[in-house]
Amino acid sequence: MVTKVLKKMEVQRGFIQIPTQSRQELVGNSVLPCVTMLDGNPARIDKYGRLWSSYLKNKFSINESVELFKTEKGYHIISAAIKPKFPFSEQPLTKETKSLNLERNRATNSELRNP
Repeated sequence: MVTKVLKKMEVQRGFIQIPTQSRQELVGNSVLPCVTMLDGNPARIDKYGRLWSSYLKNKFSINESVELFKTEKGYHIISAAIKPKFPFSEQPLTKETKSLNLERNRATNSELRNP
C-alpha cells in the first residue's frame, strides 16, 4: 500500500507517478512498460513508473491523498479521505458503552466488597 498526494498534471492527464521508494513494492520485477488493470479498468505502467488509465482522469481532486494497493488482478485505488476516522478496534466510546462499562464495574466492585 502506498499513500500519494495527487498533483495537477496527474489529475488532468489521468496518471499516478508511483513514488520511487514504493516502486519495488508495487511494480516489483515486472518489465516496463506493461499492461495491467486499475479497479477493473484497463491501465498501463510506462517506463518511468507512471500508472496511466483514462479511469483516473479527473476522478480525484488536485492535492487529494489517495492509497494505491497491488492486488492479484492489478491495482486498486481509493481516496485516503474515505477511510473511517477510527479503526474498528478503537471506536470512540458512546454514552451507552460508557454506562454499560460503569454498571459492569459497579457489579465487580460490589462482588469484591461482599465475598
